[in-house]
This record gives sequence, structure tokens and C-alpha cells, in this order.
Amino acid sequence: MSTGFHLFLAVVAFLSQNVQSADILVATLTYASPWMDVAKIAEALASRGHVVTVLAHASQKSDLMRKWPTLQYETFGDPEKPPLMKEFAKTGPQKMAFSSPGMLGLLAWASTSSSALLDLSEEMLSDNQLLTKLKNSHYDVVLTYAGPSCGPLVAQFLDLPLVCTTRSFPTGLDIRATGVPNPLAYVPTVTSELSDRMTFLQRVKNVLVYFAFSTMGQLVVEKSYDDLAKRTIGDSFTLSAALARTDVWLYQSDLMFDFPKPMMPNMVSIAGHMAEDVKPLSEEMEKFVQSSGDDGVVLVTFGSMIAAMPAELADMLAAAFARLPQKVVWRYAGTPPPSLGPNTKTMEWVPQNDLLAHPKTKAFVSHCGYNGVAEAMYHGVPLVGMPLFSEQFDNSARMVARGMAVSLDIHTVTPEEVAQAITSVISDPSEEMLSDEQLLAKLKNSHYDVVLTYAGTSCGPLLAQYLDLPLVCTMRSLPTAQDIRATGVPNPLAYVPTVTSELSDRMTFLQRVKNVLVYFAVSIMGQLVVEKSYDDVAMRTIGDNFTMSAALARTDVWLYQSDLMFDFPRPMTPNMVSIAGHMAEDVKPLSEEMEKFVQSSGDDGVVLVTFGSMIAAMPAEKADMLAAAFARLPQKVVWRYSGTPPPSLGSNTKTMEWVPQNDLLAEAMYHGVPMVGMPLFSEQFDNSARMVARGMAVSLDIHTVTSEEVAQAITSVISDPSYKGKANQISTHLRDQPQLPMERAVWWIEHVIKHGGLPHLRSRAPELPFYQYYLLDVIALIVAVISAVLLSCWKCCSFACGMCKRGMTTTKLKSN
Repeated sequence: MSTGFHLFLAVVAFLSQNVQSADILVATLTYASPWMDVAKIAEALASRGHVVTVLAHASQKSDLMRKWPTLQYETFGDPEKPPLMKEFAKTGPQKMAFSSPGMLGLLAWASTSSSALLDLSEEMLSDNQLLTKLKNSHYDVVLTYAGPSCGPLVAQFLDLPLVCTTRSFPTGLDIRATGVPNPLAYVPTVTSELSDRMTFLQRVKNVLVYFAFSTMGQLVVEKSYDDLAKRTIGDSFTLSAALARTDVWLYQSDLMFDFPKPMMPNMVSIAGHMAEDVKPLSEEMEKFVQSSGDDGVVLVTFGSMIAAMPAELADMLAAAFARLPQKVVWRYAGTPPPSLGPNTKTMEWVPQNDLLAHPKTKAFVSHCGYNGVAEAMYHGVPLVGMPLFSEQFDNSARMVARGMAVSLDIHTVTPEEVAQAITSVISDPSEEMLSDEQLLAKLKNSHYDVVLTYAGTSCGPLLAQYLDLPLVCTMRSLPTAQDIRATGVPNPLAYVPTVTSELSDRMTFLQRVKNVLVYFAVSIMGQLVVEKSYDDVAMRTIGDNFTMSAALARTDVWLYQSDLMFDFPRPMTPNMVSIAGHMAEDVKPLSEEMEKFVQSSGDDGVVLVTFGSMIAAMPAEKADMLAAAFARLPQKVVWRYSGTPPPSLGSNTKTMEWVPQNDLLAEAMYHGVPMVGMPLFSEQFDNSARMVARGMAVSLDIHTVTSEEVAQAITSVISDPSYKGKANQISTHLRDQPQLPMERAVWWIEHVIKHGGLPHLRSRAPELPFYQYYLLDVIALIVAVISAVLLSCWKCCSFACGMCKRGMTTTKLKSN
């Protein structure tokens, strides 16, 4: 039990002036997670001999007595008529979590939630018999949750000392009630999803979010409760005045979770008060956990408020978990999803704390409710956060800032991204590598000549900087624009499409707007998420004088896996070299079986279908839709597919777990084969858009496309000669090179080794402050000089005009 919690018990004893036994009134609404927090404290008080009485709706009494038998209960309302809040607590979070409602939907949800809470509060405060009984019961202190609740008003009405427990108010009620300073320059507002290290734009966002919620708190929340008090207990009672008389604030937060901020003496942290003693797992669960071997277990739960989720989302998660080598324990109620793997155990309830404490638990996939986050922190289990609503987004952002979590958007994430995130938090190869002091010492003493690395999410550039070696980076293009900042190359957004924008170099006005917005969005993400996470890894391992931006800026040669027949023209520096086509290999003869199948196609030919090495399987419904489409074709189809053959699979389709893709295509652009693109994630959408722009492809949305549309698209790229013509034209250009791409890549790497680096090819731009790069200082000087000249001219003209005017006046006076 935390030190802060012991202090709280001492405060209660002092306020009650009766150390032996105090009468404590718990005036909070007994629904959802805030009640769980208060109930834990109430049980601890009861165990120390205090008499703890809880105000509860009559329809809840039997449930509460069963779960918390050590507490006393005073009830109000009709036992046969459950309040609206009960139904809302059951269904509201569920609807909110999986609907992605946008700002208007969020406000509507908040309004419904507030109305339900307000109705329940009104039912309590309108019960005159209950209020009279409470007046005559001589309680010593009131304990309440300080969120939207009538608890503070009850304490004010009864004129009793008040102890409030809270996480933090998005509406800033606690800040106004305590009068504590709230420096918005480094104290992130609840719901802002910011850390204490903010850029200028983030500080602007922080200020706007604070004032928006603060205004809403005063005009909506406080006013509603003030009106309620006026209708029930009298107009001399207000929520702001009730909260201002709070004796002790118990904050469920800790500096390892939140960020430093000013505190008043009566603001006490009780972080970890929900932690319980670890109990042994059941025999069945222990057996399942132990069966994981060295791979361990992943715990998945989205909290007590989320009983189920949409079938499509559940199947996506199941497919992600099926990819993992770990065993998975998933709190899930409902029909098992079709993609559920044999490594996954679903349960309607899980012993969360006991599993997190188990040494074989490697990761925790969570909605980032505070209690789950606190338990994960306490037991040292890394998180993959998928926040659903309310403060969960903030909780997730804080865990990411602390370096123990990865955050995903549950509405847009793919199975691959979920599996990758879980794998990364279990074994981050970058941190694992840079933490290996023995390996680093060996590398230091091995006298390497050059470091070759992929420039994406990788610690390779940091390693090169640490070893002080020349660096060669290979890459496609960084969506986060790190390569642009590292090279200092101009990036004219008027005709250079940003990666992930799905645009070409011919943009309309609205497309240029989109291009600019996408660029700044991914650029900011690159700096605040990607670069910062690697900077934090470097700080924890090799030292705080190593940063990703500085490491990338010292790259000697950039080897781009792109070509102007695929990408669009853009400015390049001398050390940016195209090696497009370097993956093409010599074509080998097909196996006898495959050759026989291909030849059996006659004049119709063959269609090759593959979704890459990362997609081993797909939902049964989607696979059957594609199989039905292929069955419509006159061509033979070779489909890289693993799993049970779909019911609609045609006799013309051959499924294989692996296909000799290079020998069949070697590859599409190089051999002039038109494409039907169905991008799934990442840069694939851009690749598809580029092929469409070059006239050799048709792009389809795999999530909405029908079997008829798939068959029609394949038929069109085969039968329309323009697609094949464009494909052949691109193939001819790719083959017409003075040097093979792989030879070019090898020559440049050997050139770097031969000369010990190529600093003369590096642009000076990354070293310049932004005001020098954009000539803001020069512009300021020119503006100042022009302004001074114009001001001088104006002064001279004014002086001359004044002199002329005085001269004319003198002449006129003389003539008169």
C-alpha cells in the first residue's frame, strides 16, 4: 500500500477526531471505474474499524452488498426502477469505444453521460427523507469521487469535512478549486495527449484544449450542478464552492506516470492503491501459461466496461494474435472469431493482476484504463495501448512518453501492425542491441570500414554515429520525411507528392492542400514519435549526445530503391543514388509441375496473385470473395495462399504457400506485366497510386471490392492494350541503364570505403538553424533596411512639406 494512502488514513483519523472508529459517508455514484477506486479505499477504511456507509440507488443494493459486504448502505430511489445511468454504464462506453464518432459524437456522448449522472444525482438530492437522516447521523467525514458527482454538494449541505479522490479533471475543476498554478508551458492538459516537452504548436494546442474544457466545465458541468442544487437543497450551494472546501485531494497518479506539476500541500498521490497481493493462478491457467515455453504470454484485455466488440474488429485482433509465437490470454466475451489461432485462449474474466505479475507475461495489450496501466507499471510489463475513449488516450500517450508502450489506433490498425507492435515491445531489437555493452565493445575494437543500414525505423544510423564510421543508408522513402531533413534537399510540395499521400506530381489545388497537410503531419510525427523514441533509446544506452537526426545527417550516401519510371521527379543531392531494380534476379526455369500448369493456360495466359510475404492468411470471407473472382476468369491463376481452400475456389486456380514470384514476373515493372493493385497498409497505397499514374495498373480497395469488380479489373488490364503498352514502355526504360543497379550500389559503397567517407557530398543544410536555412535573418535585415529607408523618406518628405507649408504661410503673411 502506498505511502500516500497511509497518509490519507491518517488524515481521516484527524478529521474525524476519533482514531478508534469514525463514521464515514461515501457519497459517490456507484457505477463504472471511479466507484471501483473509491470502493477500494472504503474497504481499507472498514478493515481498520471505521464504519463506512455508501449512498447507493436502491436497485443496486443487493449487488453491492454481495461484492462489498464490509460496507453499510443508505439507499434512495425506486428499487424496481433502475436509473438511466445503469443502462448507460453498460452500453455507453461500448458504443463510444468502437464507433469512432468524431468531435460531435464525442460531445453527444459526453452530454448523454452528464445527463445520466445528473438524473441520478437529482434523484438522491430530492430525497428529503434521506437528507434528513444523513443530517441526524453525525458522520465525521465525506469521501467522494471528485468528477461530475453530487458528493461535494452533499458534504457542503451536511457541513462535513471532505476528501476527494480523482485522476484529474479535463474541465480543470480541481485547478480552480485548489488555486494551484497550472503552467501550460509544461503541464499538459488532460485529453491533450501531450507530454511535458512541447513544441510551439503543441503549446498552442495545450492552451486551446485547456480553455475549451475549462469553459465547458464552467458553463456546462458546474452550471448543471448549481441548477440542481438550487432545485433541491438551496441556491446557497454551488459545485465550485463545494469543491473549494475540500480538505484533502487524493490523486491516483504518480510522477512515473504523470509529469511534474505544481501541487498544494493537501494534494496527495496514492498511485498504486489499487494493487493487490498476487495470488497463484488456477491449475488450468498455470498449465496454459507454462506451455508457452521461452516465448511467454501476452495478456489482452479492454477493461470491465467493454464486454464485447464488433465481429470484424475481433477477427482482426484474432488474426494478429495468431501470428505471434507467444501464447495469448484474451478477455473476450462472444463467439470465437474465425481467425482465432490455437495459441489464443479467450476468457470472459481474467485474473489481470495475477497474470501481469507472472514472470512469463511478456506484454500487455490494453485500452489503457488507469488501473490496468498502474498494474502494468507496478509489475514492469510493457504495453501496446489501444485507447478507446476518455482519458485513455492521455494514459497511452504518457506510457509512450515513458518508453514502455506503443500506441495504436484501434479503428485503423491492421493485423500486421498489431503483431509488429507486440513483437517490438517484447523484444525491441534496437534497444536490445544498443544495451549489449559486450557487443558494442567488440564492434569498437573490430575496426570496420563502413556501416550499411536501412534508414527507416532502425538503430543503424545511431550505431554508425557511436562507432564514428562512414554511413551508407538504403531506403525507399521515409514517410516521416527524416531523409528530407537529414539531407536538407528542397522539397517543393507543389509537385513532389508526400509519401502516403497517394498523389501524383500533377495536383489540383485541393490535392496540394492535402499534400501540405500530409507532409506536416508525417513530419511532426517523425520528429515527436520516431526520432524521439530512438533518441530516448540512445539516452538509455549509449549516451545523450547521440540523436537520430544527427546520425542521419552524417550519412555519406543514400541508396534509394526507386526510379523515375516509378517515382516522380524531385530535387536530389549528389549523394542520393537510385538503385531501382537491384532486387531483380536472373530468371530460373519453372519447376516441371508449374511449367505444365502455365502451359495448360493456352492463349489465355496466367494471372499471378500474391499479397507478399507478410500476409500468410486472410479472413475466410475475403479469401472466398477473391476465389469467386478468379473462378470467373478464362486465365489460369497462380495464387500464393495458405489455409483451407475457399469454397468458391475454381478449377483454374492453383494455390501455393510459396510461389517463384521473380521467375513468373521478375518483377512487374522490369518485365512489363500490368497490375491490379489491392494495397493493404503502409507505402503500398502510394505504390499503387504511382502504378495507376504511370498507366500500367488499376487500383481496388480490398475492404469494399466485390468479386465482379476484381474479375472486371483483371480482364480490363489484360484486354485493354494501353496497360500492356505502358508496362512495356516502363520495362524498356528500366532495362536501358549504363550500369546494373546492384553494380551501382556496390560501387558507391566501395567508393565510401576507399575514401573513408564522403563528407564533401553532404549538404550543409542540416547543420543550419531554420532561420538561416530559410534566410529569415537576411529577410529581416532587408525588411529592416527598406523600412528604415522608407521611414527616412517619409520623415524627409514630411519635413520638406512642413517647411514648404511654413514658407508659404510666411510669404502670405508678408504679402498681406
